[in-house]
Amino acid sequence: MSIDNVILPPWAKGSPHEFIRLHRLALESEYVSNNLHHWIDLIFGYKQRGPAALAAHNVFHYLSYEGSVDIEKVEDEVERRAIEGHIQNFGQTPSQLLSKEPHPSRSEQQNEVIHLFEVSWTYAFRVILIALDCIH
Repeated sequence: MSIDNVILPPWAKGSPHEFIRLHRLALESEYVSNNLHHWIDLIFGYKQRGPAALAAHNVFHYLSYEGSVDIEKVEDEVERRAIEGHIQNFGQTPSQLLSKEPHPSRSEQQNEVIHLFEVSWTYAFRVILIALDCIH
């Protein structure tokens, strides 16, 4: 599949390579390294649900949460279509993977063994762009 109708932002100067280069700089920056664990807590961690989510102003409509409704058990066709429409239009939160405690910051992890399945942002970004056929 070729994607040839992408309009790059002006700061990319018409270059997909410049677009990627600047994103790499941002994603690998000290700021992101020092704050990524906060984002992980909000999206996948203990601040996704419950009191910590309330305190972080990180709450969403109940239908966005995994397991909030068993669509197969909704018998009313209108209600089922409304639920499905809501989910299609507004999306769902990802599965909560870390529910007990905050994700450690990068500085806390520097002395730990790197986990086998961790992938650098650069590599992940490159894989996505290759899949989208933006770079070769």
